[in-house]
Amino acid sequence: MQSQLNVPSGRSAEIGLPVEPTSDTEELTRARNSSAVTLNDVIRWQTENRASSKQLRLDKKLAVDRRLAKQITFAEYQALNSTSKEQLAECKKRSQIILSELTRMAEIPGR
Repeated sequence: MQSQLNVPSGRSAEIGLPVEPTSDTEELTRARNSSAVTLNDVIRWQTENRASSKQLRLDKKLAVDRRLAKQITFAEYQALNSTSKEQLAECKKRSQIILSELTRMAEIPGR
Protein backbone atom coordinates (compact mmCIF):
# COMPACT_ATOMS: atom_id res chain seq x y z
CA MET A 1 0.00 0.00 0.00
CA GLN A 2 1.42 3.37 -0.99
CA SER A 3 0.97 6.30 1.36
CA GLN A 4 0.32 9.84 0.28
CA LEU A 5 3.23 11.93 1.57
CA ASN A 6 3.06 15.70 1.92
CA VAL A 7 5.72 18.22 0.95
CA PRO A 8 6.00 21.07 3.47
CA SER A 9 5.80 24.60 2.17
CA GLY A 10 8.80 26.90 2.20
CA ARG A 11 11.36 24.50 0.78
CA SER A 12 13.00 24.96 -2.58
CA ALA A 13 12.70 22.15 -5.09
CA GLU A 14 16.37 22.54 -5.95
CA ILE A 15 17.43 21.88 -2.35
CA GLY A 16 15.26 18.81 -2.12
CA LEU A 17 11.77 18.00 -1.03
CA PRO A 18 11.62 16.68 2.50
CA VAL A 19 8.98 14.08 2.99
CA GLU A 20 6.71 14.41 5.99
CA PRO A 21 4.50 11.59 7.09
CA THR A 22 0.79 12.20 6.71
CA SER A 23 0.45 11.70 10.48
CA ASP A 24 1.94 14.45 12.58
CA THR A 25 2.77 14.01 16.25
CA GLU A 26 -0.61 15.26 17.49
CA GLU A 27 -2.44 12.98 15.05
CA LEU A 28 -0.45 9.99 16.27
CA THR A 29 -1.22 10.83 19.88
CA ARG A 30 -4.96 11.16 19.19
CA ALA A 31 -5.04 7.96 17.14
CA ARG A 32 -3.17 6.01 19.77
CA ASN A 33 -5.72 7.02 22.40
CA SER A 34 -8.41 5.36 20.31
CA SER A 35 -8.85 1.61 20.54
CA ALA A 36 -9.28 1.35 16.76
CA VAL A 37 -5.53 1.48 16.06
CA THR A 38 -4.34 -1.66 14.31
CA LEU A 39 -0.89 -3.10 13.90
CA ASN A 40 -1.09 -2.18 10.20
CA ASP A 41 -1.68 1.47 11.17
CA VAL A 42 1.39 1.47 13.42
CA ILE A 43 3.54 -0.21 10.77
CA ARG A 44 2.36 2.36 8.20
CA TRP A 45 3.27 5.20 10.59
CA GLN A 46 6.68 3.66 11.17
CA THR A 47 7.30 3.26 7.43
CA GLU A 48 6.27 6.86 6.73
CA ASN A 49 8.41 8.16 9.58
CA ARG A 50 11.46 6.23 8.38
CA ALA A 51 10.98 7.59 4.85
CA SER A 52 10.70 11.09 6.27
CA SER A 53 13.86 10.66 8.35
CA LYS A 54 15.81 9.34 5.39
CA GLN A 55 14.69 12.21 3.16
CA LEU A 56 15.58 14.77 5.83
CA ARG A 57 19.09 13.33 6.15
CA LEU A 58 19.54 13.40 2.36
CA ASP A 59 18.32 17.01 2.21
CA LYS A 60 20.72 18.00 4.98
CA LYS A 61 23.62 16.40 3.09
CA LEU A 62 22.56 18.19 -0.10
CA ALA A 63 22.42 21.53 1.73
CA VAL A 64 25.94 20.99 3.11
CA ASP A 65 27.22 20.05 -0.34
CA ARG A 66 25.59 23.10 -1.92
CA ARG A 67 27.04 25.37 0.77
CA LEU A 68 30.53 23.93 0.29
CA ALA A 69 30.16 24.51 -3.45
CA LYS A 70 29.08 28.09 -2.65
CA GLN A 71 25.78 27.58 -4.47
CA ILE A 72 23.85 28.96 -1.48
CA THR A 73 24.71 31.68 1.01
CA PHE A 74 25.52 31.04 4.64
CA ALA A 75 22.19 32.64 5.63
CA GLU A 76 20.30 30.27 3.31
CA TYR A 77 22.24 27.34 4.75
CA GLN A 78 21.45 28.43 8.32
CA ALA A 79 17.74 28.69 7.49
CA LEU A 80 17.75 25.22 5.92
CA ASN A 81 19.71 23.80 8.84
CA SER A 82 17.33 25.30 11.38
CA THR A 83 14.29 23.91 9.58
CA SER A 84 15.98 20.55 9.23
CA LYS A 85 16.74 20.37 12.97
CA GLU A 86 13.11 21.13 13.83
CA GLN A 87 11.83 18.50 11.40
CA LEU A 88 14.29 15.89 12.68
CA ALA A 89 13.20 16.60 16.26
CA GLU A 90 9.55 16.01 15.25
CA CYS A 91 10.61 12.83 13.45
CA LYS A 92 12.33 11.54 16.60
CA LYS A 93 9.28 12.42 18.68
CA ARG A 94 7.03 10.48 16.28
CA SER A 95 9.47 7.56 16.43
CA GLN A 96 9.16 7.41 20.23
CA ILE A 97 5.36 7.50 20.02
CA ILE A 98 5.37 4.70 17.45
CA LEU A 99 7.77 2.60 19.51
CA SER A 100 5.65 3.00 22.64
CA GLU A 101 2.55 2.03 20.65
CA LEU A 102 4.27 -1.11 19.34
CA THR A 103 5.36 -1.99 22.88
CA ARG A 104 1.82 -1.42 24.18
CA MET A 105 0.35 -3.60 21.43
CA ALA A 106 2.79 -6.40 22.22
CA GLU A 107 1.62 -6.37 25.84
CA ILE A 108 -2.11 -6.67 24.96
CA PRO A 109 -3.14 -10.27 24.28
CA GLY A 110 -5.25 -10.91 21.20
CA ARG A 111 -4.01 -7.93 19.20
